Amino acid sequence: MEEGSEIWIEKEDDDTFLVTIDNKFFITTTSTERQDTMGEWIRETQAIYGKKNKKGIIVGLSATSKENYANSGGYWRRRSKDKGKEKPYDLLQLCVGNHCLLVDMTNYSYWRSPAYTLPKVMWS
Repeated sequence: MEEGSEIWIEKEDDDTFLVTIDNKFFITTTSTERQDTMGEWIRETQAIYGKKNKKGIIVGLSATSKENYANSGGYWRRRSKDKGKEKPYDLLQLCVGNHCLLVDMTNYSYWRSPAYTLPKVMWS
């Protein structure tokens, strides 16, 4: 019979956690809504993984919301149940190797604007 995995979570600073699984796998996870923290994560990730791969960095992407999605064709939008208005996702997750960035998008005032743009630091 297999045993369950052991998972440890250590807080490294205000936004970053080290997740250890069975003392074999390590995932550095940064959770934030602050642009400066997003920028720092992007710069650090480019420095770590950009040296290894001259062709570019592969980024895993996931966007989730509390409500169901509709096939609206929008990249960063989902349909709400009230009057067909479009609302943004609640969480954006980017992962490169064993470094993940979780962006809490629920508090962004600009997510409620008609443009629905990503934080500026994401486009650099």
